[in-house]
Amino acid sequence: MSVGFGNHTHIVLIIIIILAVIWCTLGGAGHLFYANEDWHVRDAVLRDLVISQWPVNYSTSNEDLFLLRAPLGYYLVPAIMAKMIGLGYADKLLLGWTITGVALFFFLITSSWKKPWHIFTVIAVFISFSGMDIIDIVGRYVTHQTISPTDHLEWWAVYFQYSSMTTILYWVPNHGLPGWLISALMVRHWQNPRFLPLALILTSFLPLWSPLTAIGTLLIFLILFLYHSRHGCWKTLFIPEVLIACVIAIPIALYITINSNDVPSSWFFSLSDSLANLIRGYALFIVIELAIIPFIIFGEIRFKSGYVWLTTITSFFLFLIPLYRFGVANDFVMRVSIPLLAIIALRTAAILIAAIEYQAFKFAFSIMTILILGSVTPISETLRSLYLTPWETDLTKNLLIVTDMKAPHYYTWVRSDKLPMMLKRPSLKHNDL
Repeated sequence: MSVGFGNHTHIVLIIIIILAVIWCTLGGAGHLFYANEDWHVRDAVLRDLVISQWPVNYSTSNEDLFLLRAPLGYYLVPAIMAKMIGLGYADKLLLGWTITGVALFFFLITSSWKKPWHIFTVIAVFISFSGMDIIDIVGRYVTHQTISPTDHLEWWAVYFQYSSMTTILYWVPNHGLPGWLISALMVRHWQNPRFLPLALILTSFLPLWSPLTAIGTLLIFLILFLYHSRHGCWKTLFIPEVLIACVIAIPIALYITINSNDVPSSWFFSLSDSLANLIRGYALFIVIELAIIPFIIFGEIRFKSGYVWLTTITSFFLFLIPLYRFGVANDFVMRVSIPLLAIIALRTAAILIAAIEYQAFKFAFSIMTILILGSVTPISETLRSLYLTPWETDLTKNLLIVTDMKAPHYYTWVRSDKLPMMLKRPSLKHNDL
């Protein structure tokens, strides 16, 4: 892969790394700044992976096993390293791992740009990209409710949430990073038929990190597949590596889906609220959260970018995703959308740069206005990191204690004779678990 940083390569790379360090540190990894409440769970998962044998078992019974059943890809490398050098270093190792992922992502999304202002525009747009959750502040102001600069704004739609990029990093980097990295590759190489098998291989491994994010990347792969099918290039998929990847993905899928029927799911319109209210809420959510999309599709057409197909079908899927619910907090909408929103964010940056380069300043101003309104959300998330007091991770509490056994998507009961094939038989519970 060629690097397009021009004569400023070393300086740009240093700045990219510094930006990655700042963003990840503010996000709560390493606990140098305030970490959002979800980090209690992340710390507990990491802690249990470090001190116990894999797969992690919380039961003392030989027959009925209580397994940690969760996408663990984000934690595995820091956990292996912490097993060697000590549990006390685990959270700092996770911080370093997170920084590595974000720095790599920044490199991927900027390496095709030559001008420094292009490079930092792409990064700035991505970090600040969000729906216009400012509507939550306006609603509270109108109804005379308390407003705090550290409030979490993104649940204004009640039933669903499309998270800002900063929210994803600060709350769920385990879901965000793999989706971002694959999306960056797809945006860069989506018109290359030789990339099609690699896109499928990467997607088949992604459930170990985040099965719902993998659904999002599978949708993007479908976009690529349909595009190349129109040009007769889909046969590039018939290579041995694709078959091997699919075989390797089988035990991952079997592990992730153990008793997954326990997780609540339904179609959106089957909720108990009136149909009129549901339609109104869905329409408002789409208009507010995806206000940037008509501008970007128009920009793709106006500047003849060659990305009209990718942007339009990605947008279409974002319109459809809220129609299905999965998980206690509707994780389906929040996680499946991650790679799709990443593509829209990257194309937004590209269209903004094109508008400025072609001196379409009114159009550029329209895009920037939407971005500035949306940036209220990442600003609020960052203010929380800066204003609230950091807390240390508690290395004495396992995941069951931290979640009070109220997180069914993280663990499950399974009889020892019903273990999925190819899954190692777990050891019995350790005393320190």
